[in-house]
Amino acid sequence: MPTTQYIARTDGRPPLRFQGERLAWLDTHWDRGREQTRWWQLEVYRTAAGRYVLVAAYRTAWQGERDEVTADVLDDLGQVPELLEKRGVPAHLISELCELLDLEEIVP
Repeated sequence: MPTTQYIARTDGRPPLRFQGERLAWLDTHWDRGREQTRWWQLEVYRTAAGRYVLVAAYRTAWQGERDEVTADVLDDLGQVPELLEKRGVPAHLISELCELLDLEEIVP
Protein backbone atom coordinates (compact mmCIF):
# COMPACT_ATOMS: atom_id res chain seq x y z
CA MET A 1 0.00 0.00 0.00
CA PRO A 2 1.56 3.34 -1.02
CA THR A 3 1.30 5.79 1.85
CA THR A 4 1.31 9.55 2.11
CA GLN A 5 1.95 11.73 5.13
CA TYR A 6 -1.15 13.59 6.33
CA ILE A 7 -1.72 16.23 8.98
CA ALA A 8 -5.20 16.68 10.46
CA ARG A 9 -5.58 20.08 12.12
CA THR A 10 -8.35 20.09 14.71
CA ASP A 11 -9.89 22.39 17.27
CA GLY A 12 -8.33 22.41 20.72
CA ARG A 13 -5.78 19.65 20.08
CA PRO A 14 -2.32 19.45 18.52
CA PRO A 15 -2.26 18.50 14.82
CA LEU A 16 -2.51 14.75 14.18
CA ARG A 17 0.28 13.54 11.86
CA PHE A 18 0.18 10.06 10.31
CA GLN A 19 1.23 7.96 7.31
CA GLY A 20 -1.52 6.26 5.38
CA GLU A 21 -4.01 6.34 2.55
CA ARG A 22 -7.32 8.14 2.17
CA LEU A 23 -10.21 5.69 1.88
CA ALA A 24 -13.11 8.12 1.48
CA TRP A 25 -13.86 11.82 1.17
CA LEU A 26 -17.24 13.54 1.23
CA ASP A 27 -17.81 17.28 0.84
CA THR A 28 -21.27 18.90 0.76
CA HIS A 29 -20.13 22.45 -0.07
CA TRP A 30 -21.90 22.09 -3.41
CA ASP A 31 -25.16 20.20 -2.90
CA ARG A 32 -27.82 19.74 -5.57
CA GLY A 33 -26.07 22.29 -7.79
CA ARG A 34 -26.03 25.00 -5.15
CA GLU A 35 -23.20 26.38 -3.07
CA GLN A 36 -23.94 25.94 0.64
CA THR A 37 -23.02 28.44 3.36
CA ARG A 38 -22.73 25.66 5.96
CA TRP A 39 -21.47 22.21 5.00
CA TRP A 40 -19.73 19.00 6.08
CA GLN A 41 -16.37 17.61 5.00
CA LEU A 42 -15.78 14.01 6.06
CA GLU A 43 -12.56 12.07 5.50
CA VAL A 44 -11.51 8.55 6.45
CA TYR A 45 -7.93 7.28 6.30
CA ARG A 46 -6.22 3.94 6.99
CA THR A 47 -2.87 4.47 8.69
CA ALA A 48 0.26 2.54 7.80
CA ALA A 49 -0.15 0.78 11.18
CA GLY A 50 -3.66 -0.44 10.24
CA ARG A 51 -5.73 1.96 12.34
CA TYR A 52 -8.25 4.47 10.99
CA VAL A 53 -8.48 8.26 11.22
CA LEU A 54 -11.85 9.96 10.91
CA VAL A 55 -11.82 13.72 10.25
CA ALA A 56 -15.18 15.48 10.53
CA ALA A 57 -15.35 19.19 9.71
CA TYR A 58 -18.44 21.36 9.91
CA ARG A 59 -17.64 24.40 7.78
CA THR A 60 -19.31 27.80 7.65
CA ALA A 61 -19.00 30.85 5.43
CA TRP A 62 -20.93 33.07 7.84
CA GLN A 63 -19.14 35.99 9.48
CA GLY A 64 -18.84 35.45 13.23
CA GLU A 65 -19.14 31.65 12.99
CA ARG A 66 -16.20 29.28 13.24
CA ASP A 67 -15.50 25.96 11.57
CA GLU A 68 -15.51 22.93 13.88
CA VAL A 69 -13.01 20.18 13.11
CA THR A 70 -12.45 16.90 14.95
CA ALA A 71 -10.14 13.96 14.27
CA ASP A 72 -10.42 10.56 15.91
CA VAL A 73 -8.17 7.51 15.73
CA LEU A 74 -10.17 4.28 15.55
CA ASP A 75 -9.26 0.61 15.75
CA ASP A 76 -12.25 -0.55 13.71
CA LEU A 77 -13.80 0.99 10.61
CA GLY A 78 -17.19 -0.11 11.92
CA GLN A 79 -16.95 2.62 14.60
CA VAL A 80 -17.34 5.37 11.97
CA PRO A 81 -21.17 5.54 11.74
CA GLU A 82 -21.77 5.72 15.50
CA LEU A 83 -19.09 8.37 16.00
CA LEU A 84 -20.47 10.52 13.18
CA GLU A 85 -23.95 10.24 14.66
CA LYS A 86 -22.58 11.49 18.00
CA ARG A 87 -20.98 14.42 16.15
CA GLY A 88 -24.36 15.45 14.74
CA VAL A 89 -23.70 14.50 11.12
CA PRO A 90 -27.01 14.05 9.23
CA ALA A 91 -28.04 10.41 8.69
CA HIS A 92 -28.06 10.66 4.88
CA LEU A 93 -24.39 11.76 4.90
CA ILE A 94 -23.43 8.92 7.23
CA SER A 95 -25.12 6.48 4.83
CA GLU A 96 -23.34 8.01 1.84
CA LEU A 97 -19.95 7.74 3.56
CA CYS A 98 -20.67 4.13 4.56
CA GLU A 99 -21.36 3.34 0.90
CA LEU A 100 -18.03 4.88 -0.10
CA LEU A 101 -16.31 2.70 2.54
CA ASP A 102 -18.27 -0.44 1.58
CA LEU A 103 -19.52 -0.66 5.16
CA GLU A 104 -22.58 -2.83 5.68
CA GLU A 105 -24.45 -3.89 8.75
CA ILE A 106 -24.73 -7.68 8.83
CA VAL A 107 -27.97 -9.08 10.24
CA PRO A 108 -27.55 -12.63 11.63
